[in-house]
Amino acid sequence: MALRAAGMGVVIESLTPSTARAAEPALVEILRDAVDSGASVGFLPPLATAAASAYWRTVFAALDADARVLLVARRPADGAIVGTAQLDPAGKENARHRAEVAKVLVLQSARRQGVGRALMEALEEQARRRGRLTLVLDTREGDPSEALYASLGWQRIGVIPRYCESAGGARAGAAMRQELGSAERGGAAPPIEIPAASEAQLRELAWNLCGIVRCGEGLAAAPAARSSSLAACWTRSIGLRPSACA
Repeated sequence: MALRAAGMGVVIESLTPSTARAAEPALVEILRDAVDSGASVGFLPPLATAAASAYWRTVFAALDADARVLLVARRPADGAIVGTAQLDPAGKENARHRAEVAKVLVLQSARRQGVGRALMEALEEQARRRGRLTLVLDTREGDPSEALYASLGWQRIGVIPRYCESAGGARAGAAMRQELGSAERGGAAPPIEIPAASEAQLRELAWNLCGIVRCGEGLAAAPAARSSSLAACWTRSIGLRPSACA
């Protein structure tokens, strides 16, 4: 199912189990291209075709169980897949608001053209539709992918030293999070509905506040004139007519 066109003019498509299996050769090539170019996506180079195929078949099984979202970015001209990304919804009963973003891969020949951004924006849209408003991911610290996620509003929540092995040795990993559809992303928080108070309730509040101040200032035996003055001050603050506190 085609979702949107974005980035360098790619079409983002959500694959079904059958369309995903049909795309296995292209998916294998994208994974091998990413790993062999040094991307930190769970494998070390060189990646054998058989190992890549075995991985994708676990993804197809998750699609069969409706436990994964698999997106691809296609070139409109020839339909070639140039990128892919996954959303892995948490399966635990107390985590049905959460999902993990995984395997955001773009062919080397299509990088720096907005494909990764288009995939991430489409994944977030899919997450919203499913009510998965808390998203998490991990990436190798300092990689270009970290900068991409940050530019989309993702927040780094921690760094784990020696988190992942790379061809050049162990590297730190950055854990990141994204909150969708909340005030954290700049949206206004919904207004709080507070019932209007009656004049009698406001009068009672004014005298209670007056009593708190008198007690705090050691004025329990203060003259009535001082008490009335305090009450008048509070009634003005809460919008009640001064005469109402008499």
